[in-house]
Amino acid sequence: MEWFFLSIISASVGSFFNVLIHRVPRGEDFVYEPSHCIKCDHKLKAWHNIPIISWLILKGKCYFCDVKISARYPLVEFITMSITLIVFYKHGFNLESALISFSFAYNVGQTMTISDQQMVFDICYGSTDNDLSFADYNGDLNGGDYYVLWVELSASWCAPCFDAIPTIDNITEYWEEEDERVGMFTVLDDIGQPYSCNQWGNYGIQGIPIIVDDGAGSTIFNWLGYNNAIPSNAFIDHTMTVYYKVNNVGSYLVNLKVNDMLAMLDDCDYCYSTDNDEDGVLNDDDNCEDDFNPDQLDLDGDGIGDMCDDCYNMLGDVNDDGSLDVLDIVSIVTVILNSGEGFSDCALTDGDYNGDGIVNVLDVISVINYIIGNGRIANQIGNGDVQFYTENSDLIINISSNVDIHGVELALISNDFVTFDLKDNSHISVESNQNNGISRMVAFSQLNNPFDSHNVEFRVIGGATIVPEDIQIIAGDGNGLEINLTKSVVSLNYQDSPNAFNLNSVFPNPFNPSTEISFTIPQDSFVKLSVYNLQGQEVDTIFEGHQYIGEHSYTWHPDNLTSGVYYIQLVSGNHVQTEKAIYLK
Repeated sequence: MEWFFLSIISASVGSFFNVLIHRVPRGEDFVYEPSHCIKCDHKLKAWHNIPIISWLILKGKCYFCDVKISARYPLVEFITMSITLIVFYKHGFNLESALISFSFAYNVGQTMTISDQQMVFDICYGSTDNDLSFADYNGDLNGGDYYVLWVELSASWCAPCFDAIPTIDNITEYWEEEDERVGMFTVLDDIGQPYSCNQWGNYGIQGIPIIVDDGAGSTIFNWLGYNNAIPSNAFIDHTMTVYYKVNNVGSYLVNLKVNDMLAMLDDCDYCYSTDNDEDGVLNDDDNCEDDFNPDQLDLDGDGIGDMCDDCYNMLGDVNDDGSLDVLDIVSIVTVILNSGEGFSDCALTDGDYNGDGIVNVLDVISVINYIIGNGRIANQIGNGDVQFYTENSDLIINISSNVDIHGVELALISNDFVTFDLKDNSHISVESNQNNGISRMVAFSQLNNPFDSHNVEFRVIGGATIVPEDIQIIAGDGNGLEINLTKSVVSLNYQDSPNAFNLNSVFPNPFNPSTEISFTIPQDSFVKLSVYNLQGQEVDTIFEGHQYIGEHSYTWHPDNLTSGVYYIQLVSGNHVQTEKAIYLK
């Protein structure tokens, strides 16, 4: 009796395997959704699901729509039952026997299913291919060319088939223009008939392949034919399921049914994504769709899986040693100074740490932050000015900013090698190089410490003849974000700098709504330009910070102050000077 029950249980397991084999690749529910016909979607009755027996009683057809049910279903059930009985007989009633038998039976069922879909037929006309496999041709989960197949079944001895040729042509032309997801072909039953495949094709069916199905049993006609009548038509969806079969169909009904199928596809989440490498990750989400990589490793975070990425290092790992360290900082600086020459595309990709498309001093700062574990500094929009002076044969470049400066990169046109000298800032490394008529310099701290002040001065030895407008300057803050710089050229020679401290008279005065305030300082120094009322209270600060030698001008907008008399005070080092201003609101 126990063998009888084992037979029933194992056959039922085989029936469940059929459900899994059909539904899992399609993303369908296999737990709660009741059994149904895959063609007419009718819910099956209990007696329709008896393993093996139901298929025999129903004569291999759906009870509701009479569509043929593949013999694969009872075969999987029978094989599962047979394997289980053999394994249990040899190894006894235990969990190991169950696992072995069920695993083997499931794999056999999958193989049979694939075999069903891989039926190969000769293409004799209308295609450069020699044969056609439905699974390869159709856009199923294995990645075919089309998502809907329309099949015309004809014969050269069939007079109505000749009459149907204009209709076939119209349908073909329509769908070639309408939707590339739709594929079409003709199946010809031409056993012993007077017309060859080419002759048949030349009668008027243009642009679609013709298959001769004259083998034993006429496989396609038995599968897709409608009541053994020709001409007939069939529609196959993206899962290799026969969606519709009909005899003597016109173009209107064909187009209607195909549009219905396409509408179903449009609501399908998984239909348009395949899994080329069969790693369990569909192409749309696979970072390496043609190479098996279920772990989806992507060390450099560029969206390309390491399995197929020629540049699979971590971002910043320019020297390709698998870690970020000071050697990578040196490498990135070398990349900058040599304009990328001598480095591979992978090195340039990895050197662009911040992903802005270029390797520069901002990447140096960012990599240093990563290496030393610096947290992000509070965001502040960095703005600054660049002033150019000449002194004898040298060019003076003065950079001032409202935020701490952590790195500077200069690039200038020079056929001769020039030397860059940084004023003060002994903790800052200055690296330079000349290549192909371009001199480059990178200044930074190995620990990403800021420059001594918000005012930084570089001297380009022998650079007096260099055109300032052609100089490229990048300055970065502590986060590796670029500081917005405004460049201007000061005609005053550095040697002729003023030797007097002076706050010029306010002009216009009285004024509304703004006035200009100018002053000169004889040397670089910390400057504060403030506004006081008649009570001696400081009511506004026009400028506060390190300022370079020479003349400077600022516009004052006292928007939040009342009309009256105010005093403008300039403080620079030990110098203090005050001017009166009258605001008329």
